[in-house]
Amino acid sequence: DRTLQILEYERSKHRFFNTISQDILFEYTQTPPMLTLSPLETAPAVGAYLYEPHAALLKSGAFKLIALRHGIRKLHRHSHLYTSDTLLPDFPGRRFRVTDSLPFSGKLLKQLATRLPQANLTIRNFPLTVAELRTRSRIREGGPLYLFATTLSDNRKVLLLTEKA
Repeated sequence: DRTLQILEYERSKHRFFNTISQDILFEYTQTPPMLTLSPLETAPAVGAYLYEPHAALLKSGAFKLIALRHGIRKLHRHSHLYTSDTLLPDFPGRRFRVTDSLPFSGKLLKQLATRLPQANLTIRNFPLTVAELRTRSRIREGGPLYLFATTLSDNRKVLLLTEKA
């Protein structure tokens, strides 16, 4: 019974700190008993590499912890994509080398199929679905290239052209 009370107390502290700022990681250690608040910095720009964590990590909700443990930054606090200028070969997920960052626009979508006839599309924190983006851009599925449609920390919508690293 006492253990459940302590867990509930810790949960309420977590909720409190989470409401203060969505950009703070809350960690509690028993030995020594310590509460650690770590700010999470988002990337000011897209780095040379893009990281997409395994689905299990995303489902666990460890979004901020991934960035802190690997020394990388999130593109946006809701995108769940990470970036750095150096390759992390042991990252738990998919790793990509960024070849281009394109500002999203309707005009760009119409021209994109001539430059990029085939690519694998991924959407993270973006107003369109994969199906809508594929229809509007006329890009066929498959090939060695990956196109990530996402939002950056300054709320700009971009298309990141990448290849597996």
